[in-house]
Formats: sequence, C-alpha cells, structure tokens
Amino acid sequence: MGQTVNFKEKKMINYRDSLMNRPAKKFPGFFLLALVLLGCLALGSCSDSNEGDDGNLVISFPGAGENPASLAAVPGPGTLARLEYRLTLTNAGEIINLVVPGGQNRLQISLAPGVWEIGAEAYLPAGEEHPVHVGTGSTQARIAAGQSASATIKMIFDNTIPASVEVEYKGQTYTALREGNVYTVESEDRYDSSQTVTVTVHKALPDQDVDETNLTGQSVKAYFLGGQTFTVSAGAGYSTEYILQFVFPFPYNLVDPISDPTDLKQRFGITTTGAQGVTETFNALHELISNPYPGDDFTSFIRLGDWIDLDSLTVAPYPAEVDEDDEDGVATPNSQDGYGYIVTGNTDLGAHGKLLRLIVVGMGKSAADDEAATLGAPNYRSLNTVNDNDTPHVVFHFQNIPGFHRTNPPGIVGDISYLNSEIRTYLVNNFYTGLTAAGLPDAVVWAPSRRVTNQDYNGVDPIEDKLWLPTKGEMGGTYEAYEQETADDQASFAGYYTDDTSRLKYDSSNTPKDYRLASLNGNDFVGNDGGIYSSGTHRGCVPLFCVK
Repeated sequence: MGQTVNFKEKKMINYRDSLMNRPAKKFPGFFLLALVLLGCLALGSCSDSNEGDDGNLVISFPGAGENPASLAAVPGPGTLARLEYRLTLTNAGEIINLVVPGGQNRLQISLAPGVWEIGAEAYLPAGEEHPVHVGTGSTQARIAAGQSASATIKMIFDNTIPASVEVEYKGQTYTALREGNVYTVESEDRYDSSQTVTVTVHKALPDQDVDETNLTGQSVKAYFLGGQTFTVSAGAGYSTEYILQFVFPFPYNLVDPISDPTDLKQRFGITTTGAQGVTETFNALHELISNPYPGDDFTSFIRLGDWIDLDSLTVAPYPAEVDEDDEDGVATPNSQDGYGYIVTGNTDLGAHGKLLRLIVVGMGKSAADDEAATLGAPNYRSLNTVNDNDTPHVVFHFQNIPGFHRTNPPGIVGDISYLNSEIRTYLVNNFYTGLTAAGLPDAVVWAPSRRVTNQDYNGVDPIEDKLWLPTKGEMGGTYEAYEQETADDQASFAGYYTDDTSRLKYDSSNTPKDYRLASLNGNDFVGNDGGIYSSGTHRGCVPLFCVK
C-alpha cells in the first residue's frame, strides 16, 4: 500500500533519499510581499517497475515556458532552483505529504490503486522557517494495480501583493495595511527620542537572492509626522515599488519629556528644513496649545529657554529713504538705504546663541490658572494675569539683535507715543512680513492686550499687536510713577530674564548692544551691560510675539 509522508521541521525532503515523518506545519501568510512568479519544473527520466498490487506514478512539472501566456512574468532558473514544493496526494482517506526541493526533474512514487487528487503549493525560499507562498497547482491521476501512470502539474504562480507588512516599533509589532501599493501604519505611542523602526518586508523576487529587507537606523519621529514615506523596490526584474507610509494620528508628536531647554523643532520631531520646517514647528506648537491630546498640558512640555531657529530673515526698510548713516552707525549702499533694512542668516554667536534664534520667555494657560500659580519664577506674570487676556499662549523673544531701527525721525517737536511711533509701524508691517516669509504662520500668532505709556505721560495706551517691543516691566525693570505703567497692567518675563546677564543681547558681530523698549514712548532701553535705563537714543530692535 502507499505511504503517508509528512513534512519534517525545517528540512527539505528529497524523495530519492528518504521519506521522513514530520507533523503538518501551518505556514504563515501574514506580512508577506509575494511577487509574480510563473513557471514549472521539468523532472528527468523514471523507471517503469511495478511493486506488488500498487501502481507507479510519475509526477512531473513542465518547464516555465509552458505557463499560460496570459500571466505577466515567468520565474527564471535561479528562482525555480530555490523553490520548495509541498505536495498533498489524497485517495479514499489516505493522505501522502511530500516536500520536493526545486531543481528536481521528476518524482516517482508507488501508490495504491484508485483515483488520486494531487495538490501542490510552492514556497520561496526553500528551507526557511517563514517561507513565502508563491504558487499553487493541482492535477489528478488514476492508478491501476501493477501499472504505471503519469501526471503533470502546471503551477500557477501568485500575481498578488500581500495586504499587510509587519512593523516592529519599541518591541511591539504593528500591522501596516495596504491600499494600492502604499502600506500605512499608525502608532499611538507619541514619545520617542532614540528608538528606531524596523520594517521587515518579505519579497519573492525573480532571479534575486534577497528575500527579506530590514530597514533600520531611521528615527521614528522622522516617519510619524506628515505622512513621510520611504520606498522598498522589488528591484531589477520587477517594476513595482512598495511605499511604507507612517501616519501619525495626532496633530503633533513629542520626544520624551526633558528638563533642559531644547530646539522645539527637534522636540516635535520635525525634520523638514528651511522656512517650511519653521512653519511645521510653529503649527505643532499651536496644536499642542490649542488642541492638545487628552491629558497633555503644554506648560509641562514647553520650557523657558526652548527655542526655534529661523534660517534667514529679510525685512524691508521703513521708511525707505536715502540715509548716509543708518541707525546702526554703518553707512550702507543706496539700494539698502532706509531704517530697519535686514538681510541676514542665522549667525552662530557661540556661547551667546544664534542671531535669529527665537526663545521662549513666557507662557500662560488661562486667566484663572495663571492667577493661581506663577509659571517660571517668583514675580513672573503671564499676559493672562493683566488686561483681561485669557488665551493659552507661549511668548517668543529674539535671543539677540537681528536689526536696528530708530523710534521716530529726528526733528520732531514734542513727544510721540509708542502707539503712534515709526518703530511700531515698522514692526507690525515690515518686520512682521519678514517673519511670516521666514516661516512664522500668521494664523497661530496671538495679539494680546497690552498697556504702554501714552504721549502725555498721564496714562497708558491700549495696544493689540502681533509683534511688539517689550516694556520696562516685562523685562524686569523698576516702575516709575511718571511712566504710568504698573504691575497691574504689565506682564513680567522675570522667569527668563532673571538678571542683567540674562538680558544681554548681541549683534551680528557678537558685540553686546543697547536695544529699545516700548516704555516711556520708546525712550527706555536695555543697555549693553544688561541694565534697564530711561531716556536715551538707542538702536537695537528686538521684538516679541505670542503663539496661541
């Protein structure tokens, strides 16, 4: 009678040598990238001898050229030689399982008389623990006692792409689902600073030896924002490209919470460069503030001293007039004449930071929260604690002096308030336009209600600007009665500006310079020693703004 031949763990069985018993194994089809493989095996000569009442069956596999012409591709000999065929022969309850390695020419077996159904499954690569299913075939053979018979199996190789691939992240396995040739995976883990993604893609390639690709060494945060993609190609011999697209399901990403001030671009996992990278960073901060994931508190993630760097800044002068000696004391060509002309890159000032670095100097959650707690340090007052402001926000200030501008033109009789000053017009128009061109999205900027000394020094003017100079009180100065500004209507950024040294700011030559304040109609200033002074002609223009 015929024998039942089973699969043996991790072994290829050559029927010419032995028939080994092994339990039937379930071969996983998940996360497989099977490619179009078409072809057949031709097996060599056989014997016509008979044994007892059994009959002989010769099973052959036709050559690749005999596959249906409608199928797209034919596996080459290199691929055929690496296949493993798993045959199942059944007759009246009797089951025979055979494993036949690729490259065999012909299979001969003694079988009991009857009609035998023969099924074949092809896997690649042969002998692997997790092989990829690449084809199916079947036929039927009638066996008579003492007679020889033959059967030909025509293999139909898979012409499909798997519906999913496996993604390993932080020791967990995620499934990337396919739509078209794009695989997409989502993860709810929003914090990563050092982990990498390993993507395992099983591929059945015509005439290629590489069937598994591990893509490693890429930071998760580089993938999870903005639907960024990378491509796995089937390589030479097959034209399809497969894209693994990691989609972060939240409006922002965060690396692991840290204690030291850091680059917010890195904090949010932004990898885009230039002005677009600046825009994406501010948008991520805006989402964290205004649309936080449940349980997130932006004042726990953002720290005083955190920063965002601009790559460059260009600001048109105001007024655009011929000027023999610009406000910075340096004569300029006529094409650059006018006050406040800026064209600069983000000069590295060493220990003093960067010329175009925007630093966090304050923040506020809500009027109620900010009244109940000081955020940053004693004497710190959020903008939400004064002037009926009640908007969650983060305050940015230039770390150094990006440019220079006078408060008002010379020769004016009497004083002009900051509200009506030339420098305010320059800031809210020319300078702000330059900031938005450098990547600051206008939609995320908040104009808080503020108070500055009025023209007659007998009260304060309410001002709501998106870009503004700080007041004396905001920089930690002492209030003077004649200046009218009081703690009741002034914020304080004393959490960051704790002393004279912290108030020092440097120009592009890395030299400390004076810079203007809005108080006392623009006459107050921070000196080149970090002290706060009144009534002088001083040049640096260092504005602030709020992101809501």
